[in-house]
Amino acid sequence: MLPNPPEILFNTIINVIGMKSDLCFKLACRKVGDIFQYQKLDNTTCKILLLYLKELKEQTDFNSSSNRFVLSDRYDYRQAAMFLATKLYYVNKRKNEPIPAVLDEWKQIGQSNEEFPSVRNTWLREQYRNM
Repeated sequence: MLPNPPEILFNTIINVIGMKSDLCFKLACRKVGDIFQYQKLDNTTCKILLLYLKELKEQTDFNSSSNRFVLSDRYDYRQAAMFLATKLYYVNKRKNEPIPAVLDEWKQIGQSNEEFPSVRNTWLREQYRNM
């Protein structure tokens, strides 16, 4: 088994997600999502990620009046956030832990016919991998 990444590195990557403006956002979501299977998240880190995902759910919605992201950027941010939410959802499910409400909301987005197919497919791909 691989050693856990240094805590400062992991926290820095999570802060990139929280800032939501760095060009590294998509990469940070992917790396944090991939790390979940190897490193247990402490409660504080998990709460922070859930807060970020809640904000991203609203801020990346194309029907939202939020001005956090210009419309042309929302798609990429939404797809990256969907990946992160899906990974966190299945980590909780594998450990038989309760699924937080915001992750259930992302699940509904991932199964909605009104969502862009590639965002939906991000959810479906992870769902398939976790069967």
